[in-house]
Amino acid sequence: MAEYVCLPMALRYDGVVLRSCEVHYVALVDGWCIDGSPIVDQLTDHGTGPLEVQLSRPLAVDGWAGTRFRLARVDGDAQRARVFALFDAKYGPRRLAGPGRARLALRLIPWRDVGGDGTALAGSGEVSPGASVA
Repeated sequence: MAEYVCLPMALRYDGVVLRSCEVHYVALVDGWCIDGSPIVDQLTDHGTGPLEVQLSRPLAVDGWAGTRFRLARVDGDAQRARVFALFDAKYGPRRLAGPGRARLALRLIPWRDVGGDGTALAGSGEVSPGASVA
């Protein structure tokens, strides 16, 4: 059950582990999203581009499975709302005030999609209404 709830990960910058933590995650039609709020300090310091995510177990994306990913922000209000709805369905409503934390939706971009210059290549980014809360 713990594997369904949290995904252990290490966040790396230039090969150095900046943070090891567990994150909430949801499945999309064409990939995965994590709640990046536990790594907000590192995102503020470095942005998403140079950071690498190393997962404790492989996730499958379009016939590929791996443990190395880059991060990309979930763009667009409508798309973010659909991703947040998946998080709410899986983990319960997010708390925007008081104790608790707001969510930060980030897409996991498979390492295979990383360009030669180290930047994550854009995927379709579609979040279908039929996406899973797995």
